[in-house]
Amino acid sequence: MPPAEGFWSKQRGRTLVRDCETAQTIQNLIDALPAQIAIVDRGYTIAFVNEAWCDYCDRLNFDFPAYGIGGDYFEVGLKYGAIDSIKAIDIAEAIDAVRRGEQRRVVRTYQTSFADGDRHNMLTISPFLNDKSTLILMSHLDVTEAVNVAQARERLAISLSHAQAYERQRIARELHDTTVQTVAAIGIELAILKAEEGAEARAAIMSGLDTLVATASRQVRLFSYALHSPELHKLGLQAALQEYIDGLSHRTGLKISLDWQVRDRTRIARYKLAMFRIVQEGLWNVHQHSGAANAFVAIVETDDAVCLTISDTGKGIDSAEGHAGLGLESMRERAEEQGGTLTIDGTDDGTRITVRFPIAGYPGLDGLADLCTDPSRQSIQLSDKIKRGRPRKLSEKQFVAARDRLAETHDHTQRLLSLLRRPR
Repeated sequence: MPPAEGFWSKQRGRTLVRDCETAQTIQNLIDALPAQIAIVDRGYTIAFVNEAWCDYCDRLNFDFPAYGIGGDYFEVGLKYGAIDSIKAIDIAEAIDAVRRGEQRRVVRTYQTSFADGDRHNMLTISPFLNDKSTLILMSHLDVTEAVNVAQARERLAISLSHAQAYERQRIARELHDTTVQTVAAIGIELAILKAEEGAEARAAIMSGLDTLVATASRQVRLFSYALHSPELHKLGLQAALQEYIDGLSHRTGLKISLDWQVRDRTRIARYKLAMFRIVQEGLWNVHQHSGAANAFVAIVETDDAVCLTISDTGKGIDSAEGHAGLGLESMRERAEEQGGTLTIDGTDDGTRITVRFPIAGYPGLDGLADLCTDPSRQSIQLSDKIKRGRPRKLSEKQFVAARDRLAETHDHTQRLLSLLRRPR
């Protein structure tokens, strides 16, 4: 960065700051700030910039002499696209308002487009040193990451809102198609019962009512179970799926099998919630709409993907899609949110839904050295001491740390062995 003395040796600089020592003090002060700082004088000429300003210019390949020192603040901004003419007028008015004391501080946010994408900045304009100073501090803070996080949260909120709306629609539809119809039938039977005088006929109606009440109760319990999720984070995906499948099979009579072909669960961990929800939705559609006696769930890990398949022996998706449309759309959205794809193959013999999520491939033999991390080597060095018991010069804290490193080495070794045993 150019030294402050180079600029302040000019006559104009000496009139603004009494000596080079004061100028250097100002320089040291603003260099300690994380924001990109430019200090401008009454004529909007850049008098000082800090290291963060210089680093930012270097990163974006802004090539102007002395990082803009001695140049017009607005000419620099307009030339390199940091501001446009409308923003320049607004900023100039804000600087004048601060200088006149009408405002103590002015904050502006603006977006700038560069070759590597859009950046968001927050500009704070305030008097430098005191309210009567002729110098104005222009603080530019890159808030792109914060803006991106806020936008991601907004997208997530919208997605959750859509998911909630879908769930409400699904619950309403299922209740209308099942329980509401059963309760309506109960009401009709009760009306007939009131009008019936014969004991035999009343007994028959009562028997029918018992059956309808039992049906309504079963429908509500089944629907409640379908909404319930096993504790996925505690059980893990395989156990949670098996528990859900067993419960659904018991309650519906649908025979469901689970084929689990996963070698390394850590590779598919990021998708486990999406896969569980897709299985829930898929099996519920099978039970409600396919008329199948059997269903099959398979999760297979390959070199570059994990494939989830849900199939049945029912009447096929073409004749059921009118009822299952919302469910299938929800499954597709869950897959695409995680970068996956969903395909449907419907025939007269049943329906097959395949969801594919990409995963990182296994390292080649050249990558196996990466598993031998520093903690592992440190553990091996200490292994002999640990085997002989706690050495006198090893503190309790060191002993525990060494023991933990040995456990870590064991995990690395097991993973290394699994990679070596894997067919190539």
